Amino acid sequence: MRRALLGAAGGVLLAFAAGSGGPPAAAAGSAEIKIQNFAFVPATLTVAPGTTVTWTSNDEEPHNIVSIDQPRRFRSPAIEEGDKFTFRL
Repeated sequence: MRRALLGAAGGVLLAFAAGSGGPPAAAAGSAEIKIQNFAFVPATLTVAPGTTVTWTSNDEEPHNIVSIDQPRRFRSPAIEEGDKFTFRL
């Protein structure tokens, strides 16, 4: 099973894989993505199902984090500079 999630501020792609032929997935636990200069760092992240991912905004403009699943799995409120949004995949 493989799913992708996209952040509204641009280009972050999260994939979580269960034995699919993609990159090796990190063990379930936690991962962090930073938003800076209107980009995600890292831009691509592969995690195991059950991983808690936290996005931290370092930009002055607010950002939303939105899943691209239908129906949507999550949508963050606008996160301001220094704010965080966490979701367990």
